[in-house]
Amino acid sequence: MEILIEYNVIAEDGTFLDRLTSMAEAELAAYPGCAIHKVEKRVEITIVAPKLWEPKGGDYYITHWGDINAGQLPPDCRLMGGERPSKSECKLLRNRTARSNRLSALANELGGERDWVYGEDNASMYKDGSNWGYCVSSSTYRPDAVYMTMDCAKKICKMLNSGEAVLDFKAA
Repeated sequence: MEILIEYNVIAEDGTFLDRLTSMAEAELAAYPGCAIHKVEKRVEITIVAPKLWEPKGGDYYITHWGDINAGQLPPDCRLMGGERPSKSECKLLRNRTARSNRLSALANELGGERDWVYGEDNASMYKDGSNWGYCVSSSTYRPDAVYMTMDCAKKICKMLNSGEAVLDFKAA
């Protein structure tokens, strides 16, 4: 005789996430690290999903035109990592974000911007001293990289090394 078991997946804050019905506990593998709680004398089990990290945010944020403002924006700004506790930390974020956005825009304009794809040649830029170069990887993903085709990377490398393109951003 097989027993039908119901699993409730609940976040740490009590939010209901999912209900699984199974005759085997194999489905629990989809929730690694979850705590399993049996509910008194019932065949129902509650799984508490581990809380995922989210950025803390702060009192300063970058506007879409590059200004640094005080005050809080809607939660999406914080969740996307766009808020910082101090103005100096926010300025660092703005400069890093601007360089990445400008590189992404340049790759896009040259028609070579792309997502990283495992097993394919994924080119990204790096700077060694004052010289720009590109590297290619088919197996290593870097979340901070702007990926592009090799042809695009070669063009951008020439543009950056010649000074035709600059990634640094000078806010008004």
